[in-house]
Amino acid sequence: IMKIVLTTDYATTDLVSLASAKSTLRVGATYDDANITTMLTAARQLVEAQSNRSILNQVWTIKLDYFPTEIYLPNGRIQSVASVKYIDTAGAQQTLVDGTDYTATTGYDDGRIVAVESWPSDVNTEQNNVVEIIYTAGYGVAASEETSWAETAIALKLSAIYYNMEKSPAFNHVIGLNTHYSLAYIKNGERQSIFI
Repeated sequence: IMKIVLTTDYATTDLVSLASAKSTLRVGATYDDANITTMLTAARQLVEAQSNRSILNQVWTIKLDYFPTEIYLPNGRIQSVASVKYIDTAGAQQTLVDGTDYTATTGYDDGRIVAVESWPSDVNTEQNNVVEIIYTAGYGVAASEETSWAETAIALKLSAIYYNMEKSPAFNHVIGLNTHYSLAYIKNGERQSIFI
């Protein structure tokens, strides 16, 4: 079983600025800036979730119960692997060495880690989450030609979110994004959801 956790995120405005978002929405006033910024983040998260790609660099942590033959690294372009660790049968954490114990495929959308010869035989398989891998995925630290597809997709998602809510500055704002790709928001004081 693979458990994956986002360790370090980036600010959505590093990719699509608030000014650019407002231009897309044709909004000139400033009263809704906070709502638009929140919706912009939700739109970006939807694009990343549906494309299974980190757009700008994010740090991810994978937890596994054992070492499979080949470890697939999700979330798109793999920039680097920071560490591969495991808990041994004595309960101590061990760190593997890149190039000696394992090799990682980076710079591609299908990053993988494989053992140079074989994975350690002293992995504590009586516990869960004994293997830990920390890596960075994304297309860089700033918007570029490679991220233009994502910027367009985010703009489309943002427009769909913004113009499909009967919003008011006081109550209708995005408050969360759940795992079913629905957007939770407040309307007239009541929590509601829309599916995108």
